[in-house]
Amino acid sequence: MSWSRRTFIGACAVGVIAARRSYAIEARWTVPGDFDTWTVVGDELIAVGSRLVVLDVATGHERRSIRLSRPAAAERVRTVRATPTTIVVGWYGWRGEGRIVCLETASLRARWERRLAWTDNERESSPGIFAVIRDDATYVLLSGKRGENLFRLRPDDGGTVWTRRVERFVLGVPLVWHDGRLLVQSRITHHYPAGHGHYQAIDALTGSTAWRLRFEGTAGLWDDMPLIVGQTAYLTCETSPGPTNRLYLVDLAAGRIVADRTVDALREPFAERAGVVYFGTKTPVAWNAAHDRVVWRSRLIRPYSAGPSIVQGVLDGARDRIYLGDSTDSLYKLSANDGTTIDRIDIRGSYVNPARGINSGYGVRRMQLINDRLVIGTEDGRLLSLPATP
Repeated sequence: MSWSRRTFIGACAVGVIAARRSYAIEARWTVPGDFDTWTVVGDELIAVGSRLVVLDVATGHERRSIRLSRPAAAERVRTVRATPTTIVVGWYGWRGEGRIVCLETASLRARWERRLAWTDNERESSPGIFAVIRDDATYVLLSGKRGENLFRLRPDDGGTVWTRRVERFVLGVPLVWHDGRLLVQSRITHHYPAGHGHYQAIDALTGSTAWRLRFEGTAGLWDDMPLIVGQTAYLTCETSPGPTNRLYLVDLAAGRIVADRTVDALREPFAERAGVVYFGTKTPVAWNAAHDRVVWRSRLIRPYSAGPSIVQGVLDGARDRIYLGDSTDSLYKLSANDGTTIDRIDIRGSYVNPARGINSGYGVRRMQLINDRLVIGTEDGRLLSLPATP
């Protein structure tokens, strides 16, 4: 089954509307800085840049902090994962190593540090380090690395329990824990005219492959994590030529593809509610999975531009709202019921970072809805908390 271009053009007529005039940001709190990435555990937000900082998620007040030893010529922090007891931070350095540091959440005392050899001839693309923390192990995936790239480490000292190579080109998609297995996505790069890839489940105890599925398509410029709802994963990939993509529905328990559709220029969906799946991009879509029907499709309007560069979506089911983050400077608020654009919020405001280039982004890098607030990490390294108003 496929969604034709005519179907989408018809659906667009329902949801297309220009955004209201954007207004200055009115944040509950703002923390300036150079934060690369962050995570939330309980009532604390753990952010990492030149420092590791623990903030009160309600007020933005700093509770504790520490400076970390970065690898030589390190890029931005690639990962931070945390539990109430453990924090794991990972970097890639351009001088031949990755580095993993494990700390205690309460005291920020370092438990152990691992340096992972990563020479230039092993690097396939933009590198990434991703971690999953469990009580009995820490799992680390080195994306964009040839050779050994998936590790199970002991929680007490970081020693290796097992390591293995994930076939083909490992994407910069976070490692996912699901029912005692690790989900990993890999594929041939976009340089190949007829690319394909794999989505596989790896047994966490032994490191062996439980199942592996092939999907068609090439690797583009985005590495989105598939949406997982119960035992179903929604996975998309680009096909060439043209703007069409493929959407796969994967049964994670059985390890099989249950549906395969051609869709029009859609990235991974970001949320599901009552059988309706929501896709991002500058032409967001709501799709009824059971009836294979487009509920609505909208088009985001950005002044003097072909459209925003959407990097993430968040569903606010309590308020029937969708938030879509643009990496340049904006946050879009849409109705989840019909796709109408309610507001476009300028999250840059009058802020200027003199250390950044003239075309640098000030928009959304990552965001998360926490109760009645939307927490945003920006491309320029700030942290913001916005009220989630009706």
